Amino acid sequence: MIGIRESRRIKGKYILNIDDYNNRSKFDDAIAKTAYPVDVHGMKTELKILPIENNEYFEIPLRCLIPLNIEGLLVAGRCISSTFIAQSSIRIQPTCRATGEAAGIAAAYSIQKGIKVSKIEGCEIRKIMRDYGYDI
Repeated sequence: MIGIRESRRIKGKYILNIDDYNNRSKFDDAIAKTAYPVDVHGMKTELKILPIENNEYFEIPLRCLIPLNIEGLLVAGRCISSTFIAQSSIRIQPTCRATGEAAGIAAAYSIQKGIKVSKIEGCEIRKIMRDYGYDI
C-alpha cells in the first residue's frame, strides 16, 4: 500500500527549517520536541543534513501551529509551518500527536482568556503542558 508522505503545509508565524534541525534549535515557545531523522526518499539535495546523535533533539515552537492571515485557526500534524525537508522529520505520529495536544490546549486557553489565537504567548502553553507533566 502506498503511503502519502507529503501534504500541504500552512505558512505560519514561524517556518521550521533545516537549520533548526541541524542546530537542534530550542525555543521559548516550544510545544514539542523530536529526534526523528530527515526522511526523504529518492531526492538529491545539496543541503548538509547532520545526523541526530543520542540525546539530541530539536523543538517545535507554537508559532508553527498558527497560520499567518487566518485568525482563529490552529493546525497540527504534518501540515504545520515547515519546509519540505523539515517536514520529513516531524511528520511522524508521536510528533503529530504532540502538536495536536498543544493545539487543543492553546484553543482552550484562547477561549478561557478571551484572546485571539494569534496573540497567545507560546511560553504560556509550554508552561501549561509542563504542569500537565509533558516533557517539554
